[in-house]
Amino acid sequence: MLQGFLNGKYLFYCKLWGWHDIQNHGGNMDWSIYLHLIVAVPAAVVLLALGTKVMPSLSAPSKRRTGWELLLLGGITLLGLFIIYSAFYMERLSFAYAIGDVGSDTIEQYVPFYCGLIGSAREGTLTFFNYWTFDFELGVNAATFQQWMYDPFNLIVISLGLLLGEAHLSLVLVITQSIKVVLSIFLFDHFLTRYCDTPIARVLGALLYGFSGFMILGAQHYWLGSVFPIFTFAMLMFELYLEKRDIARFLGVVIACTVLLAWSPYLSFMVLMFAAVYLLLRIPHALEKPTAASYFAMIAKLAAPVFIGVLIAGISLVPYANFLLGETVRTASETSLGQRVVEKATSFVPLDWIPAILSRLIGSGLINTGAATFTDTVSSVPDIGFEGSFPYEFILMGYSVGVLALLSQFYHWAFTELKRGAKIIIGIATALAALYCFHQLLPTVLTFMVRLQYRSCFVLSLPFCCAMALGFEKRVLPGSIAWKPLIGTGALTAAILVWSLVETITGRLVCLYYIAALIVGVVLLFLLFKLDRQDGRASHRALVVTMLVALLVSTSVIDGFFTTNSRHTVPRADFPLSGVDDRDADTLAALAYLEEHDDTFYRVDKTYSDWSPLNDSLIQHFPSVSAYNSSADGDVDRFYRQLWKEAVSTWAVYSQGFKNAPDSPEILQLLDVKYILSKDPLDFAWCTLETQIGSVYVYRNVLAGSFATARQHIISESEADALETAAERRALLASSIIVPDDVADELEGTLGGAPTVPARESTFYEVSNGHLEGTIAIEADSVLCLPIPATGTWHISVDGAEVETFTANYGFIGFALPQGTHEITATYELAGFKTGAIMSGAGVVLAGIGCAVIALNCKRGHEEQA
Repeated sequence: MLQGFLNGKYLFYCKLWGWHDIQNHGGNMDWSIYLHLIVAVPAAVVLLALGTKVMPSLSAPSKRRTGWELLLLGGITLLGLFIIYSAFYMERLSFAYAIGDVGSDTIEQYVPFYCGLIGSAREGTLTFFNYWTFDFELGVNAATFQQWMYDPFNLIVISLGLLLGEAHLSLVLVITQSIKVVLSIFLFDHFLTRYCDTPIARVLGALLYGFSGFMILGAQHYWLGSVFPIFTFAMLMFELYLEKRDIARFLGVVIACTVLLAWSPYLSFMVLMFAAVYLLLRIPHALEKPTAASYFAMIAKLAAPVFIGVLIAGISLVPYANFLLGETVRTASETSLGQRVVEKATSFVPLDWIPAILSRLIGSGLINTGAATFTDTVSSVPDIGFEGSFPYEFILMGYSVGVLALLSQFYHWAFTELKRGAKIIIGIATALAALYCFHQLLPTVLTFMVRLQYRSCFVLSLPFCCAMALGFEKRVLPGSIAWKPLIGTGALTAAILVWSLVETITGRLVCLYYIAALIVGVVLLFLLFKLDRQDGRASHRALVVTMLVALLVSTSVIDGFFTTNSRHTVPRADFPLSGVDDRDADTLAALAYLEEHDDTFYRVDKTYSDWSPLNDSLIQHFPSVSAYNSSADGDVDRFYRQLWKEAVSTWAVYSQGFKNAPDSPEILQLLDVKYILSKDPLDFAWCTLETQIGSVYVYRNVLAGSFATARQHIISESEADALETAAERRALLASSIIVPDDVADELEGTLGGAPTVPARESTFYEVSNGHLEGTIAIEADSVLCLPIPATGTWHISVDGAEVETFTANYGFIGFALPQGTHEITATYELAGFKTGAIMSGAGVVLAGIGCAVIALNCKRGHEEQA
C-alpha cells in the first residue's frame, strides 16, 4: 500500500513539474534502487566527523601528502562511488544505456565488442597485432576499433571478465570505471602538491577533479573515460621530470607517451597538445634562472622522452595513422583544411550556447542528465552532426556549485599577490580556456580539424581544478575572503541556476539541489566570517570548513548520481549473455548446426536481434553484414552509398543492416550471405528452408554458391556513377564487376566484351583470422571480386604467386584470373605494421641510450658535489 501511495505521489509530481530525473520503470518507480542513499548518510556523517577532528592537521602546510589526507580522500571517494554506482554494483541496473537513450552506443557498439573481446580471450584466439575479424561489419582490422581494443584498462576488463564471466560484464565495466575515478583522484592529488601547500585544498581539488562532468558523464562511453586517468598520469610525469631529470622520471614520461600514442593517436593528440601549451607556460616558473637559452634547453629535454615515446608506439601508431588518414570515413570532410581553419578562426559559439556553457561549467546535468537531446535549449550545429548525442558532444565540465566563487578567489589572490610574470602566464592560460569554451577554433583543432566537438574538454579539468584548490587555500581557508568578487560570482551562479531550472529538460532535481547547496554555502561562508571576526572556537571553525568542503563535493556527486542513474538503462535480462534467460539458445544452436554441416567460409545474417540491434555477430561470433560502426572503412561506405544505400540508416556508415533491406539478392550474392536466420517464415524466391531449430528458421540463399564473384565483363566506376539510382547500379552486378577507371582502361581488350558470367566452381575456407584459402575452376579469363573490404594490406596469391589487386565493386578486393583451376590464398597484413615495428625497436634503443646519458650526468653531478 505504501509503495503504491509513493508511486502515485511520484507520478503526480512528475506530471505537475515535468520531472523525468528519476528512472521510471513501466510507470512504477522502483524506489529500492535508491535506498542505498539512506545508507550513505551515516557514512557521510562519520566522514564529516573525521574531517572536523583532523582539520587542524589538514589545514597545516605540507608539501608531502599526509596520512590523514589520503585516508579522508579515499573515504570520500569510496562514498561518492557508492552513491553513484551502488545500483550497478548490486547489478540492479546494467551499466549500459538502452536504445532511445543518447548513450545507446554503449549497448549498440561497446558492450558487444567487450563480449567478443572476453570470449576471444577465453577461447585463446585473441590477438592484438595483424588482427582481422569477419565478426564485425564486413570484416575489420584492429585499427577500426583500436581505441577500444588497445585501451590499457582492457587488462582489467579481460581479467575480471574471465574471472566473473560475461554474464557479469556490466559489473566488470562499472568496477573498471570506478578504478578510473580512483586513479584520477589520487594522481591529481599528487599533482596538486606542486601548487597547493595544504592537504585539505588538495583533497577538495582532487575530488572535484575526479567527480567532474567529463569523468562521470562522458566516461560512460567506456573507452573515452580511460583518457582521464592516463592524461592525469602523463601530466604528473611531466611535472616530476620538470623538477628533476633522473632515469625513473625520464622513463615515466616515455611510458606515459607510449601508452597514449599506442592506444589512441586521436586522444593522445589532445593530451600532448595541451601538455605542450602547459609546459611552455610552466617552464619559466620552474627555472631557477630563466633565460632564453635555459628555456629552450628545457624544452629540448622535455621533448626527448616524448619523441622516444612516439617511436616506441610506432607498432600501433603507424597502422592507425594509415587507417585514420587513408581509409576511415571518420575524418572525411567536404571542405579543405584551409577552409575549415579560416571558418573556425572567425567563429564564436552561438549566443544561446553561452548560458548553457556556464551551466555545464557548474554541473553536467543541470540542463540535461543525458537521457535526451539539447535541441530544445541549445541550437544544433550542422558541423557537429550528432543532435541525438548532443549531451555527450557538448562541452562537459561540471565542477560543482562553487566553481565560479572559488575561481573569483583564485584570481583575486593571483592578481593582488603574485609577480608580474606569473600574472601574465595566468592571463594567457585564462584567455586560452575562455577561447576553448566560447570560440570554435581550439576544440576543432584538437579533433584534427575534422569538426567542432568537445571530446577534448577533459583538459580543462586540470587548470580549473588547480585554480579552485588554490582559491580555497589562499582565500577561504585562512579567512581572507575577497567579498566583492564572491558576491558577484555568487549572484552569477544564482542566475545560471535559475536559468537552468527554467530551461532544463531532465535536470530539475539537480537544479533544485544546486540551488539549495548555494544557499547553504552562503550561510556557511557567513558563519566562517563570523567565527573569524569573533575569534570563535577552533572546533567550530573546523566543522564549518569541513561542511563547506563536503557541500562542494556533494554537488558533483549528486550531479554524477543523476547523470548516471536517471537514464534508460538496459534491463538486466536484456544485457548480452546475462544468463537471466536463454533467449539466444536457438540462435546459438542454429549457428552450431551450420558450422557442423558447412565448413566453408560464408556469411550469416538475421531478421531479428537477440541482444544488439546490429552487432549480435560480435557477441555470438559469426560473419555478418549488419553492423553499427562509427569508424567504418571509407571504401565500404562508398559501396553502401552507391549500391545498397537502403541498408544504411544514419548519416555515415554508423549502421547498416540486412534488416533495413532484406530482399536484395544481388547484394546478398555478392557478399556471400549464404544463410538467413529468422523467427518467422520467409517468402523470398532466392531462399529455401534448410531446417528449423527451435524458434529459428534456417534459410539458405540459393544464389550464394561461392565466396568469389567472377565476371568476364567490367564497367568503370564513372560509368556506374552516371546511373541515377542504386537499383540500376545493382543490376550491373548480375553480369559485370565495377572497377576504378584506370583499371578499366588497363584491362580493356583483355576480357570478353560480352556481359556473361563464366561457369565456375569454387570453395573457400577460413584457415585463421585474416587468412583464407580456396580453389576455383573457371572456364574463361575473368575478374574476381572477393567480398573482403580493401582495408590495410591483403595479399592475394594465385597458385603460390602473388598477384596485383585493385578495388572492385567500390569497396572490395579485385584481381584478374586466367582460365583454369587455381589455388587462391588471401592473407591479411596490417598496413604500416612493419614500418611501425622498426620505429618501436629504434625507440627502445633510444630509451636505453637516454637512460645511460642521464645516469652518466647524475654520476658527474655527484662527483662535482663531492
